[in-house]
Parts: sequence; C-alpha cells; structure tokens
Amino acid sequence: MDAFEWGTLFFMLVSWWVNPFDTNGTSSKVMGKRYRNFKARTKIVPVWFLGPIWFVLYTLVAVSLWLYLNWSPTEDEDDSAHSFYGAIFGLMIGHYIFAKLWTMLFFTMKTYWVGALDAFLSFLSALAIGILLWIRNGWGSPVIVAGILFIPYVVWTAYVTILSLDIAIHNGSESFLARGMEKIETRKMLAQREEHEEEEELREERRGRDTRRRRSRSRPRRSDGVPGW
Repeated sequence: MDAFEWGTLFFMLVSWWVNPFDTNGTSSKVMGKRYRNFKARTKIVPVWFLGPIWFVLYTLVAVSLWLYLNWSPTEDEDDSAHSFYGAIFGLMIGHYIFAKLWTMLFFTMKTYWVGALDAFLSFLSALAIGILLWIRNGWGSPVIVAGILFIPYVVWTAYVTILSLDIAIHNGSESFLARGMEKIETRKMLAQREEHEEEEELREERRGRDTRRRRSRSRPRRSDGVPGW
C-alpha cells in the first residue's frame, strides 16, 4: 500500500466515525437517557452496547467501501462494470447521508416517524449496495472481501429499521398527542387571559363611571338646580 491508499483509508474511517450532522452536541448521557425511556416491543440492546457496535460496524463499512473504491473496473471491461461501479458509488453517498441523519432525527429533533423512514431508506440503500457487491464479485478478491465485510452492517440496519418503526409506533403517537395537547392548553390559557383582560377592562369602565357619578352627586347645586361650585 502506498501513501495515497493509506490516506484514503484514514479518510474513510474518520468519515464514518464522525457524524457531520450532529452539530447540536447532544451528549451521550442525554441520548442514553432517551434511549432507555423508549417504549418498544422489539428487544432493545443495552446502552453500553451501542457505542462499541457502531464503532465496529462503521469500521467494517469504511474498510469495505475503501476496498471497493480501490478496486474499480479497468478501461478494458464492459460498460456494465462501469455502470455498476457508478451505481454503488451513488448509493454509498445516499446511504451515508441517511445513516448519519438518523441520530439527529431521533435524539435531537425527536421526530420518530421521520427517523423510522430514514432508517428504512438507510436499510434499503445498504441492502442494494450489498447485493451489487456480490453481483460484481468477479472483479477480484478485494470486492469479495468488501461484500463479506458489508453483511453484518446490512443485518444491523435491518434491526435498526424494525426498532425505529417500533419506537415510532409506541412513542411517536404519544409525542404527537402530547404536543397537540400542549397546543390546546396553550390556546386555552391565551383565551382565558384575553377573557380576564376584557373583564378587567369592563371593571375599570364601571369603576370609572361610578366614580364620576359619585363626584357628580357630591358637587354643591346652585339655586337654579344646576350643579356648580
């Protein structure tokens, strides 16, 4: 391996280890607390298991894709080889975006249904990449190894998709209803406040009229019956 190949491998590893969309800095403690509080029928893996499993799987994915990108079809191969190469490259970019958006959608924005859809698209793109890698394993042993390394990640994305949908069903509706009830309560409070302010204005008007009446009655009257001083 030359310096360029080592550099591209390091770039691939860092790209998958780092999440460019997690700019809000959602701490691991907050994410772990939310994760533990999720309601789901699907078996939820322990929080301590998430960090190591994602690290290992992202490492396998980075090495797999690095092997593939460094084993591109040669110029003397047919057009189908180049078409497959371009298709896998495009799917890689799309899958990377879907995979990295999931944490932000689920834990930062708490949009569970959107997160479940994102997980499903992530699984479909990962599955498509895996299938295409195995279809084109005739390119040589590096592509075969890339396909093998990609299998655990496809299985894991399938589990994440099922879990995300389960969490959305058992928590997304509750969150939606909670936000709806909060909006209703806010509107009620605003309506009550406006009603209270209107009542206060009416009271002020009545007090003003009563005060003017008392002042008018307390003035001395002239002999002709007209109030005066």
